[in-house]
Amino acid sequence: MTPSPPFLGFPDRLADGHMPRAVIFGAGHGSTYPGKDSRGHALAADAIRVASQDDAAFVEHWDFDLGGPLFDGKPASCIDAGDILTTMHDNAGNRVRIEAKTREILALPAVPILIGGDCSMTIPFLAGFAEHGPVWVLQIDAHIDWRDEVYGERHGYSSPMRRASEMPHVAGMVQVGLRIG
Repeated sequence: MTPSPPFLGFPDRLADGHMPRAVIFGAGHGSTYPGKDSRGHALAADAIRVASQDDAAFVEHWDFDLGGPLFDGKPASCIDAGDILTTMHDNAGNRVRIEAKTREILALPAVPILIGGDCSMTIPFLAGFAEHGPVWVLQIDAHIDWRDEVYGERHGYSSPMRRASEMPHVAGMVQVGLRIG
């Protein structure tokens, strides 16, 4: 299998020992429901990276939101650190690894950006910000993801916003795209 290109063509490290301001990393699995197959989620990070290649040439173009180019005309300060190892149904282990990677990136200090997998990865990702709050969550989804548990799993993809609401460092959330009816 051919490895996917890095997100937007970003390197895996910066030249001359410079520290990144943002670090992208992928994960395939969070907390899979008992008896469910989530292998398809493991393909998501690579699919996102492949899709980003169409825009890689535009990274240095003018950004109207920023009033200039993304990196202000300086060399890119974002890296793609690849994927962390996750295993379907190793729910506790996956959560530990995702949270640890998030904390590691925040300690640089840099902004962590997680791609791939299902919505259950949100829970350990947000947990990694516990010492860096308060944080706000913007959820763009067709579902509110507010179930307490499904099939006995409290950290699955139906529960991330409920778990986020229970985290003391999450100051609030905005949910966009919810379907009614």
